[in-house]
Amino acid sequence: MGAGKSTIGVELAALCVSDFNDLDELIVQEQGRSINDIFAAEGEDYFRNVESKILVQIANNKSLVVATGGGIIERERNRDMISQSGISVFLDTDWDTIVSRLEQSNNRPLVAKENGWDTVKKRFDRRLPLYRESDYTVLTKNKSPKEIATEIYHLVKDRI
Repeated sequence: MGAGKSTIGVELAALCVSDFNDLDELIVQEQGRSINDIFAAEGEDYFRNVESKILVQIANNKSLVVATGGGIIERERNRDMISQSGISVFLDTDWDTIVSRLEQSNNRPLVAKENGWDTVKKRFDRRLPLYRESDYTVLTKNKSPKEIATEIYHLVKDRI
């Protein structure tokens, strides 16, 4: 959450002359309601099931740049699907930047600002080793979305 996946994904798709899909947006379209509403009515497990289902639906489209949700990697089958069907990139964003971005957002059901940042930080720390299993890691500090997308493009261009 807050690493810039959606913003950078749009930039990267333009460089790759590919379509861009934001998995969260696809979930909202399929479900006909916001992610916050899905979480409130059905819970995180339901959301993760829908997320996994949509990942399977788009996985074999090689001409897509996809921004996944930050929690998609917690399910082994999702990691396997991503690994088998495409190239994964971890946007290594420092914690302070993530917090400053999340503080400006009202549509993140796993961020309860009134409860402090401990739960969010624990989730981030739990996921970090899984993120590091990505094919590539790109440090984002002090770089614009365009610079990050360009760096990713140069890393993956021979594989697309």
